[in-house]
Amino acid sequence: MRKLPTHAITVMGLLIAMMIVLSQVFGFETQLIKITFDFVPQIVLASLFGPIWTGICAAVADVIGAVLLGKAPFFFGFTINAFISGSVYGYFFYRKEITIKRAFLAVLINTLVITLCLTPPGWRSCIVSRLLTEIYGRYVSPKR
Repeated sequence: MRKLPTHAITVMGLLIAMMIVLSQVFGFETQLIKITFDFVPQIVLASLFGPIWTGICAAVADVIGAVLLGKAPFFFGFTINAFISGSVYGYFFYRKEITIKRAFLAVLINTLVITLCLTPPGWRSCIVSRLLTEIYGRYVSPKR
């Protein structure tokens, strides 16, 4: 990795802040679906800084958003998903012409890999750990 100048770190910080605001504040969320526009700063990051820095910035935005404005307990698996998602955008858009084909492939891979393959096991582990904690708290631990 190369050393980043001060203005690059500043741009990354502003784009991370935009990702947090677009995801946590201006996102539309129900029990079944969450619609956000945090991919826009990710694409800008990807085209400017490449896959590694985009992944790191996406992970940092996920952690800060979960800590400051989270609606559920923090789960590190979703941070890994954010890193992979940012890295995919960086792979497709860094130092390359942005075309419809590249955009379609990036979104397709993100949807197939992150949404369909990596998110369900994360939810399953969250639910199982919460269920086990509930069972232990009710039935196994001694009553006071």
